[in-house]
Amino acid sequence: KVVSLLEVRLGTLETPAERTALLQRIAGYQEEKLGAPDQALGALGRALAEDPADRGTLDAAERLAGQLGRFRELTALASEVLTAASTPEAIRELGLRTAAWYGEKLNDIDRAELSFRRVLDADAECVPALEGLERIYRAAAKDTELAKILARRADVEQDGQRKVTLLSEVAKLRERSLHDVPGAVQAWRAVLEAEPTSREGLEALARLYEANRSWEELLEILERQADGADGRAAQVAIKHHAGEVLTKELHDLERAVEVYKDILDLEAMDLRALDALETIHAGREDWRSLHEVLGRRLELVTGRERIPILLRLAELAARKLSQPEDAANLYQQVLVDDPGHLEALGLLEQLLREGSKWYDLVDVLTKHAEILSIHGDVA
Repeated sequence: KVVSLLEVRLGTLETPAERTALLQRIAGYQEEKLGAPDQALGALGRALAEDPADRGTLDAAERLAGQLGRFRELTALASEVLTAASTPEAIRELGLRTAAWYGEKLNDIDRAELSFRRVLDADAECVPALEGLERIYRAAAKDTELAKILARRADVEQDGQRKVTLLSEVAKLRERSLHDVPGAVQAWRAVLEAEPTSREGLEALARLYEANRSWEELLEILERQADGADGRAAQVAIKHHAGEVLTKELHDLERAVEVYKDILDLEAMDLRALDALETIHAGREDWRSLHEVLGRRLELVTGRERIPILLRLAELAARKLSQPEDAANLYQQVLVDDPGHLEALGLLEQLLREGSKWYDLVDVLTKHAEILSIHGDVA
């Protein structure tokens, strides 16, 4: 009789909230006083239709369905209500609960997925729905869908480090599993937006750009890597990489020269940088710059190791820079290091003849004769 009276009263109520509260009361009476949990579950189903977002109704219905083993019926009813629901709050609360019932109680993963997606249609930033789909796609190894959901999670993630972790996984999925290099690049770029000094992101982009022969993009990344490198040696190694890209791939010798000069500012004795500059300047016939590089190389050696460099400097001064006096002085330096150096003597003699430096030539010829005499070459 009490239930009948409450049902009569139910018809007089105007708002869903009032009807929901009364249906919850009816369900409680049926379960506790009448020992009729089946009927109580039916009343809660009606309450659910009145207010799909009411957590009290959802909790009580879930508990009774578990006791009665009737999750299939409850979930079917909830799905119908969810389809008709119109407010974001109702769709969120009921959709998340329905998805959990499908996935955890009925092992119906497809319908669980649909429920989570229904939630996201109403609230694109609903983290629990995104996390639910992530679990589904991860368990099913659906990498395409997983990458999309992780990217959406990253978009709404407020914690910077967690955002980087999500985006890094997106990038790895796109590159390794999906073979989507542009997508991987986009994800690693997003990592750098969140964490500009991310070593993993910089290394990945450098590798991808090089593999794809995207040289200008690679140079940008190498510059960022050099700026954040641990120690001078690492910085120099990265700049050498950039110099090789500029010379061998882009043939941009102007920029390459600047890079190698930067290396020498960091490490004045870097022979690779000097070799590279020497090759570039010689190829461009930039004799003054080549002379300068050889001069720097000369400062790094002592004793007889100086001789080949002095000879090259002298040849440049004489033949390319029209500086015969400088050339003569350089040949004289060779002879200081090796008084019997016949090549230097011969070249110096030739230079003095060309310049009509007769008195100096006499001295050189005399010295030349003395050396030849020592070696038994004078008749």
